[in-house]
Formats: sequence, C-alpha cells, structure tokens
Amino acid sequence: MDNRHRSLYVTDDDRDRVFKDKAGKDGLFGTRDDVAVTVLHTRRFGSFDPEGLTWLPQKKMLIVSDSTTRRICKIRRGKDRRSARAMMSSGASRSIATDSRPRRTSLLPDSPITS
Repeated sequence: MDNRHRSLYVTDDDRDRVFKDKAGKDGLFGTRDDVAVTVLHTRRFGSFDPEGLTWLPQKKMLIVSDSTTRRICKIRRGKDRRSARAMMSSGASRSIATDSRPRRTSLLPDSPITS
C-alpha cells in the first residue's frame, strides 16, 4: 500500500502482472470507481507465478516474490520512467519495460477494503 498516493499494489499470478489500484472518490479499494493500472508484466523478468509484494516508498522500490522460481525480485523504475531494473535474489539483473495503460476496473470484486 502506498499511503501517500492512496494506492494498493496487487499481484495477479494468473495474468503474471502487477497492478496499481488507486482508490476512487469513495475512498474504498475494490469498488467500481477505482482506476487500475498494469505496472509491469512479471514474465519480463522471469517471474511466472508472482505471489506477494511490498512497496518501499523511501527507496521507491517494489519487491515481488515468485513461488515457482522461489526468488525475490527488487524492482526500481528507470530514469526515463518507462523502463525498470529488476534485481533477482540470484544476483542477476535485467532491464524491463513497464506498462502504464490505465483502465477502469475493479481488482478486488469480493468486498471493499477500507484503510
């Protein structure tokens, strides 16, 4: 959760993506007025089953865990704000392109989450 920007980062292990869900006017996550953006496709850095993540705002770093490869990936946005650098727990590093095509959707259809 990025409290400063009222955003929730979510992994989708079926689509192999990380989404950023921004709460809408009602202030609740998982409702129809949210705006969800695909932040990145995890397959681009070898994560085929992303299960968990955390956002470190001080470092501007997203950390994604993968259950298939059993790796932790640290991701930072590139200086051009269109690319990112993924550092795997194995020590390997890979440049990846990010995706920022906004679309209105509800990522959490079961019940809204209040903060």
